[in-house]
Amino acid sequence: MKRVPLNRKARKKTRGWYTNKIINIAKKFAKERDNYTCQRSREKVKGCNAHASHVIPVSTGLALAWDLENIKCLSYHNHINWWHKNPLESAEWFKENFPQRWEYLQKEKRSKLNMCTAEIIEFYRHANSCKDWVEYSEIYIRMVVPCRY
Repeated sequence: MKRVPLNRKARKKTRGWYTNKIINIAKKFAKERDNYTCQRSREKVKGCNAHASHVIPVSTGLALAWDLENIKCLSYHNHINWWHKNPLESAEWFKENFPQRWEYLQKEKRSKLNMCTAEIIEFYRHANSCKDWVEYSEIYIRMVVPCRY
C-alpha cells in the first residue's frame, strides 16, 4: 500500500485525474517526436524551457487533447510570449508550416469524445506503458479515434 505523508491527503483517481495524466503523457511524447526542438525557432530546448503546446486548446473538449497531431514543442518564450499572445499570427504560422496537420485539426476540431471512465482508465494504462511516441500514436488511433464523433 502506498504511504501518504501526514500533511497530504491521498488524491482520489477520478476521470479528471486520468485525463490530466494522459495529457501529460501525450505532451511528453510530442516533445520526443519533435526531438526537443522548438518548432518555431528550431533551437534545441530542455527542462522547463521545453513546452508542449496544444494547437486546439484542451478547453474546447477532450477529443483532440491527447492527439499528438494537436501538440507541438515550443520554447518557453515562443509558447508564452508568442503563441498565446498572438493567436492569429500563430495560427497562420502553424497553417503554413504544418498544412496537413492544420487540415486534419480543422476537420476534427468539432468532434466530441465519447469514452466512459473505464475506457479512459484502460487507455491510460496502455499509454502509460508506451516506450515511444510511435507506439503511443498506434494505441491512440486504435482506442481513442473510434470514440470520436
